[in-house]
Amino acid sequence: MSERSTAPMTAKVEAEVMDFVSVKFGVTGTGARAGTLEDAGIDSLGVVQLELKIKKLFGVVFLDGEIDAGKSLDEVITLTSRKLAEAGHDHA
Repeated sequence: MSERSTAPMTAKVEAEVMDFVSVKFGVTGTGARAGTLEDAGIDSLGVVQLELKIKKLFGVVFLDGEIDAGKSLDEVITLTSRKLAEAGHDHA
């Protein structure tokens, strides 16, 4: 899948993830995206909730340890988009 065709998918993933963490955890702003989930106030339970939300929205399942509180929101968005692209899905 080309970079151009994954851009709308990434934008959709970004919008959905940021909306969820904003509503659920009060995380907003671009600065929150670069820091770790833990820095943004998302603990291990919050990580599980985020994983479940992504699974519900996009059908993406993460392997144990693929996402943890040490990852950034940008990393989560990128990984989710990559998994969707690898599976050949475009949920944009």
